[in-house]
Amino acid sequence: ETCTISNCWFTANTAASDAGAFYVSEGDYLYLYDCGFTNNTATADYGGAVYLGGTRVLGVASNCTFQSNTCADYGGGLFLGTFTNLVVAQCGFRNNTCGSGAGYGGAVYIGGGAVSTNVFTNCTFVANNNVLTAGGAIYAASGDLRILASTFANNTANTDGGAIFLADANQSPSPRFVDSSFSNNTAQTASGGAIYLQSIDSGSGLISNSTFYGNTAATAAGAVRLDGGTALAVARSDFVANTARTQEGGAVRIAAVPSIFRNCLFARNSCSSGNSYGGGALSLIGSATFLVDGVTFFGNVSAYDGGAIDLQQGTLRLTNSIFQNNTARWTGNSIHIDANDYIDMGYCNVNTNFIQVDSGGAYRNYGAGISWVDPLFADADADDYHVKSPYGRWSVDRFVFTDTQTSPCIDTGNPASSYAEETEDNGDRVNMGRYGNTAEASRSGHSGLVLI
Repeated sequence: ETCTISNCWFTANTAASDAGAFYVSEGDYLYLYDCGFTNNTATADYGGAVYLGGTRVLGVASNCTFQSNTCADYGGGLFLGTFTNLVVAQCGFRNNTCGSGAGYGGAVYIGGGAVSTNVFTNCTFVANNNVLTAGGAIYAASGDLRILASTFANNTANTDGGAIFLADANQSPSPRFVDSSFSNNTAQTASGGAIYLQSIDSGSGLISNSTFYGNTAATAAGAVRLDGGTALAVARSDFVANTARTQEGGAVRIAAVPSIFRNCLFARNSCSSGNSYGGGALSLIGSATFLVDGVTFFGNVSAYDGGAIDLQQGTLRLTNSIFQNNTARWTGNSIHIDANDYIDMGYCNVNTNFIQVDSGGAYRNYGAGISWVDPLFADADADDYHVKSPYGRWSVDRFVFTDTQTSPCIDTGNPASSYAEETEDNGDRVNMGRYGNTAEASRSGHSGLVLI
């Protein structure tokens, strides 16, 4: 059967068990438009406002608000059962809470399953709270999760995943976090200040065109933690001022998952490690290959090793990247390579005393295209890491031509790397750093022309 609900408001309803406002049984189609759910309560169990039943509920929720709803166990605002497939668009989740009982998902709980895909697009999640366990805004037990063009701010989980917790190693194939922002989310007693992924099963995870600012974890991974899986790609995303308070990975901690970081920024992240690991920006652990291409690391701090990157038991490949003003209390102001690990590095701009390779670790390649000079950022104090060029530097929404210096990171990246996304004049060679091979790359002026 099909259930359509539109232009309705559900306020201050209470259920002794599930579904403070309404319950949809399994096998139904739900269409929910322009509705509001405020101050509803599921006293004992699931779905503070809405419970979408046992299995195979399909549907759409559009332009709805879920505010100040509460449940004891699963989904302060919305509970999705096993094999549910739902598209949630332009919805707001604010101040929802779960956790007086089991406690999973301050705003949303997703039962998941191998054939489950749930999409959240153009949604906002603000100040939701899981007072007992994981997933301050969303807890997904399994299934594919798509987060598109959405905002997560000031959400809190008592344990892991201040904004999002994705579990189940066998049924989480290809999570996507695209065009989204995560700011000031907190994992109060554990890890993954913004996102905790237990594992990516058979596919590959993607974080793209997203920002992570000011997220905090009590232990490891100030922004993102991934504990296992097949592959992760992080592209054109910025990680700024995230903190791991007592363990490793100020921004990101990854364990034994082959990963690619391309055209990213890591600035002013920090970690305080109590377990001999570090990585003010990245903590990379386990037998895997990690590629870092076109990334800027600035002002990251580790209270142990590796001000920017700490590698434990893996292979690190670095190219077209900039490392400046990173610091570590012990070894490797920018990079620490543990014993039995390997680094393959070329065409990077670095500061002095930036790398420490422990006994037993090794360089597979080191030296080609390495420079040790000031990259000439536009304004690092204001987190603007575009490099200076009198021939055109991107600023906010246009190119400006006010610089009097040219960065040594322009046209000095790997000659084999693509520069196709850089606007003319691009010197027919990629720039180093976050904006190399992007439309925001600083111009070289080799042609003698200034393009406006």
